[in-house]
Amino acid sequence: MTLGGWLLLACLGLTLAAWRLELRTSNLDLVDPELPPVAAFRDFADAFGTPNVLVVVFEGGTDRAARERAVDRALPHLVAAPGVSRVLARLPVEPLPFELLPAALAGFDPYLASRDGGLLYAFVQPDDPHSSAATIAPFVAAVERALADAHLAELGVVTGLTGLPRYALDDRDVIQHDVSRLSLVSFVLVLALFAVAFGSFARPLAGMLTLALAVSATLGVVAFLPGHLTLVSAFFASILFGLGIDAAIHLVDRVEEMLGDGGEPARLETVVPAAVAALEPGLTTGALTTASAFLTLLVSGFRGFAELGWIAAAGILVCLLATVSALPALLVLAGRRPRHRSKRRTGRGLAALDRQRLAAPLAALLAVVALAGYAAGPPAFDVDYLALQPRGSEAVRLEREMVRRSDLSPQFAAFVVADAAAEQALVERLRDEPTVAAVRSAADLDALAAAGLARPADLADWRRAFVADDGRRAVYAYPDGDVWQAGFQERFLAAMQRLDPRVTGMPVLGRFMIDRSRHALHVTAIAGSLCLAFWLLADLRRPLLALVAALPTILGVGALFAAMRWTGVTFNPLDVMALPVVLGIAVDDGVHLVHRWRAEGGDVARTLAGTGRSVLLTSLTSIAAFGSLAFTRHRGLASFALVLGLGVGAALVVSLFVLPPLLARLPRRFVSPPPIGHT
Repeated sequence: MTLGGWLLLACLGLTLAAWRLELRTSNLDLVDPELPPVAAFRDFADAFGTPNVLVVVFEGGTDRAARERAVDRALPHLVAAPGVSRVLARLPVEPLPFELLPAALAGFDPYLASRDGGLLYAFVQPDDPHSSAATIAPFVAAVERALADAHLAELGVVTGLTGLPRYALDDRDVIQHDVSRLSLVSFVLVLALFAVAFGSFARPLAGMLTLALAVSATLGVVAFLPGHLTLVSAFFASILFGLGIDAAIHLVDRVEEMLGDGGEPARLETVVPAAVAALEPGLTTGALTTASAFLTLLVSGFRGFAELGWIAAAGILVCLLATVSALPALLVLAGRRPRHRSKRRTGRGLAALDRQRLAAPLAALLAVVALAGYAAGPPAFDVDYLALQPRGSEAVRLEREMVRRSDLSPQFAAFVVADAAAEQALVERLRDEPTVAAVRSAADLDALAAAGLARPADLADWRRAFVADDGRRAVYAYPDGDVWQAGFQERFLAAMQRLDPRVTGMPVLGRFMIDRSRHALHVTAIAGSLCLAFWLLADLRRPLLALVAALPTILGVGALFAAMRWTGVTFNPLDVMALPVVLGIAVDDGVHLVHRWRAEGGDVARTLAGTGRSVLLTSLTSIAAFGSLAFTRHRGLASFALVLGLGVGAALVVSLFVLPPLLARLPRRFVSPPPIGHT
């Protein structure tokens, strides 16, 4: 009946996910639309079209004339493509000898081009101002078909795409291909490690099946709230594979330990409930602290992280329920198996750690490293959005080249002014700003018309990008540098916001999102620590014992900071999510070791021989589960896997080398009688 109920829940969860769950890859899906910077961005997009433009880069060909012919040939195809609002590539002007150009138009080029003329550009704006997930893919596909229909290869010209719509699709492709594939790899790795450690396949398979049931049921929850996955939350399954299996490992290990090596065989129907009873305090506290660490993301102020926090917390609790209900039933069905010799040798080896002379000096060294990590402070925060993109990204290469070789960029600041007089005043101030390479406004079009180079009717499509229906005007400022580089970004945005605090555009919105990510890191660290302290005190009821149980977390995070600084790894908007995972795994280690130490009457050797094995295996399976993400093409996810591996490894070393010497020196009054059901 128990397994039937869980199978029903799993099938229901998968059905609901297939029916309701959608994948959203737009950056706007990661933030609350009511926040002022987001609202300003959306208001601008509604009035003038989205600043999230797709840039077509034309390169190659025998000379610039070939590239110009390619732009002219592609332009009608792009304009007619479905989902395209407007295309800005070539001004419809009459040719005029250079010497006859008025001074206001000195250096005028009808094409959007790099300074050397080697690259020409077409800015293609989607007709969906909010760049929703449902429209991005058809829009980009339509642009690609239009370019193919233009047969530009006949001119020797090749095209590439860059800009936020292209990045969104690259992220989607990584999620659908790498993350789904690597989630399966992580599942197989965890199962293989589990099976090798226990010398059998049946019980590890039971644990993994339990995890699969829990993840499937969690999908049903996610299908209703929030009803979608984003780049941030899409790999929650990998998080649950790494964290959810921990409780199963502890339970299977304790069952095998209770069955023993010989003597009168014990009945599984008796041993399994006894093992659950013995582990109940540690399992509950570990799950609650981990879930609480994720729930702190709800107050991070970053919608993407808040959704991940809710999904992961719900998944952890579902995994706990499955571990104490579905797994016992599966273990009984799996039948009795003898303990594996390598498992006994592992237990004896861990027990010997307590007697090694190097244990105390190593513990002191680890403590010094952790304290040095705290003294140096958290590693730097990387604000380069392009550094998160897949390795070898053609879109990133093209944007870098565009910024290096031209005054244009897919990332620009956008201002809104009330009338032509305010526009002219702002343009003059922007042209005096050293961080600005180029300024574009409706005044440019007016100058062309006044010079007789173009008829106002021919400029109507361009004019809609600068003048809204209500008469407001847009002014675009292109940065004179790479807006994703921290130093220049600070100077450029500070200058833009001095001119108008209401300025918008992707540099402004991108920096806002990065600041929210950095804020989420601090909130998670502080609020997660408070939640951890609360649950440890509620469980252990002795402040000193709670502090000892928290040491893998406290020293592990400090050692993580030190390791990141030593290896040159920085935090970024994605790998900050590793922190609540590290907090959850580290506190699990400490809680289980302290509970076992009390149950063993203060015997550190038996604690390490028993629960030490589980702590070692849970850490290794977590590293295996998350380590698979290191092989993704997406550098942000790969960085997440690296940071998490460093954190889990640091917590494991602290648990096995720092905690035992301290436990051995605690007064006997901290030892409680073994709980009922312990054998």
